[in-house]
Amino acid sequence: MKNTEQMQNKRRSWKWLSLREPKARGNLIFLFLLVSLFSCFQITCLYASFGKSGWTIFKKAQSAKFKCMTTVTAVRGDLSGVFYNPAVLGTNNQREIFFISELGFTEDKFGGLVYGEPLKNGMLTGGVVYYDAGKMELNWLEGDELKTENVIAQQDILGLLSYGHKFSEQMFGGATLKLATSRIAERELSLAYCGDLGVFYLPVENLSISAAVQNLGSSTKFIEKKNPLPTSGYIGSGYFYKLGNYYFIPGVGATYNLEDKELIPEAGIEFGYDFLSLNVGYRFNVEEANLHFGLGVNWKNIDFGYAYIPGLYLDTTHRASIGYRFGSRDSSPVAQNDSH
Repeated sequence: MKNTEQMQNKRRSWKWLSLREPKARGNLIFLFLLVSLFSCFQITCLYASFGKSGWTIFKKAQSAKFKCMTTVTAVRGDLSGVFYNPAVLGTNNQREIFFISELGFTEDKFGGLVYGEPLKNGMLTGGVVYYDAGKMELNWLEGDELKTENVIAQQDILGLLSYGHKFSEQMFGGATLKLATSRIAERELSLAYCGDLGVFYLPVENLSISAAVQNLGSSTKFIEKKNPLPTSGYIGSGYFYKLGNYYFIPGVGATYNLEDKELIPEAGIEFGYDFLSLNVGYRFNVEEANLHFGLGVNWKNIDFGYAYIPGLYLDTTHRASIGYRFGSRDSSPVAQNDSH
């Protein structure tokens, strides 16, 4: 949000462009994966660059459901879980095509498409996400003459390929490969290549634990300086309660951004009845977009999600998603109380 706010301020008065600017075995697997994730943290810390993280496209790709609700998948989830933890893909068992879009700033454009294909013990997905920050006025001097041109302030494209695997009834793992481009003011282009790793664990019935590291990789420079990737780690947990036709899921989580050295805890809860659900969440240690109000509708093969995220200093964000499932449905350990 900080990067977006700075971009809005720059649009108002650009005089010069500066771009420098299962059980025992499952427990052993889980321990091994956690150690691997921790090692990745250490390696990334050693090579972390100075300065704040950039690459808006990686931060924009989010679910219409609150984050810690998306990553615990206690009820039927959609493909948006791939944006946070690819391991949750292993709990999906139907072909699905998934769209997501967002409206915030008047001139911003954001959208994404993901397709998921179930395999024998997991799911393979591919997708593309697009972000356009809108037009701005660019001014520069050529000799004594002032030149002016209307250009796209920022244009990002992200492609991803993910796989989530079921190791056992309790353990799932996943990985994502990402390739992104970012063009500033239609002048300078940078390339980023990175990946995500995640685990999803069910230690006891109805309790889930989700852990992931995101955006481990590197990027090329804008002129003389790199725009650091928002490398981060996440861990979250949720518990599923069911009372007749009603259910509710309290969840907690925390994200640590290695570049910004910021820890962002969060807490949320989801209430559901039949095919309708409501989710509410709050992020701590952030001033902007800390509240999240969401609505979900799971009707037959259609999944619809909507989120209202009020802004304190910036515009309110409206996020919407729709998924369509087709093909046969196999049994799954996390089939997730799906009676629709």
